[in-house]
Amino acid sequence: MSETVDEARDSALERAAQATATDPGGGGASVGDLTAFLRVYYRHVATEDLVAFGSEQLAAVAAAHADLAAERPQGRALVQVADASPEGQQAEAGPGAAIAGFGPVQTVVDIVTDDMPFLVDSVTMELNRHQADINLILHPRLVVRRDVTGTLHEVVGPVSGNNGTAGDGTAGDGDAAPGEITESWMHIELAGLGDRVPLAELEADLCRVLDDVRVTIEDQPKMTAAAASLALSLEGAAGAPLPGRTGPQPVLSATTASQPGPDSEAGELLRWLSDGHFIFLGYREYDLVPGDDGMTLRAVAGTGLGFLRHDREG
Repeated sequence: MSETVDEARDSALERAAQATATDPGGGGASVGDLTAFLRVYYRHVATEDLVAFGSEQLAAVAAAHADLAAERPQGRALVQVADASPEGQQAEAGPGAAIAGFGPVQTVVDIVTDDMPFLVDSVTMELNRHQADINLILHPRLVVRRDVTGTLHEVVGPVSGNNGTAGDGTAGDGDAAPGEITESWMHIELAGLGDRVPLAELEADLCRVLDDVRVTIEDQPKMTAAAASLALSLEGAAGAPLPGRTGPQPVLSATTASQPGPDSEAGELLRWLSDGHFIFLGYREYDLVPGDDGMTLRAVAGTGLGFLRHDREG
């Protein structure tokens, strides 16, 4: 029985590869062996679904996604939101072109970005904010080869292991050899959008969310270290220098272990949060300064981390 299922799966993917007339990923890019690419792209799709989708649709969806992935500068997320093309068809590439889907759906979202935690949750939360009716999510996590310009040359294989399969674990950088990177490709099909947001606006919103995820993950060690340093200072010890500051962190509390107080309790909470129990989204220091209506907070330039990394006036 197991062999029959495997044979059915291999047959469906081979027919899909034959249905792809040209190598997906135009502009000189390549995914490598087509059947191998389709095997890793549809790795987590059940065999009965592969057979039901049909070879033309399997080929069109994967080829459209590979076309989007053909050129990706380092550190940049690619997002394409478009109306769904007729079932099993791939419209010509270009601005506003329809994207192939398995249907019946109205809108298709394709994403290519560096493999990071919390991608699926972050993207679906943004889609839910727009009252999107999500029909399908495909999320292959792939090891790829790109050159210094970001041109895709080969899909080497899948990211191994279960860590982060749902987008909420640690990215599998250990799976990538020199010259290779791990990427998350997401294909999402929407039956409708509750607020009928313009597709260009939804695309921009998804890009913003992916940028927030990136800076949050990049700055997570610094934010965790800042929380741990503040915990020490609240407990009466000098912490390490905080981001944007020089010299040791000043002691903020004089309480001792024999005389615990609110500061030490706050320090214990910060220590617990920084010990892997909390994901910090943003950090910034403020000075308390006199204002027109009394004391006010003024952001300290250069101290922002996470989605507060960029200083803004006002």
